[in-house]
Amino acid sequence: MFTINIALMGGSWVGIYYVNTHSIKNKIPVTILEKYTWIKSITEFIAPAVLAIINLLLPLLTNLIISLERWDYQSTVINN
Repeated sequence: MFTINIALMGGSWVGIYYVNTHSIKNKIPVTILEKYTWIKSITEFIAPAVLAIINLLLPLLTNLIISLERWDYQSTVINN
């Protein structure tokens, strides 16, 4: 399960890198952007939206992995 968690975090970093380096705005022809100006405003929100989704899903998936492994919560562990 540890490797799955590392793979999820690594995949998230790859996704963040890909979204930031491969801008969709640069792949849309200029004629389309001039005709439909609302497309440009949408493409500017794609990278932050992807980052928000990653930030939402990664903790949920990590908690799912922890629950599958049945780890003890630090608040319930008795220290002698």
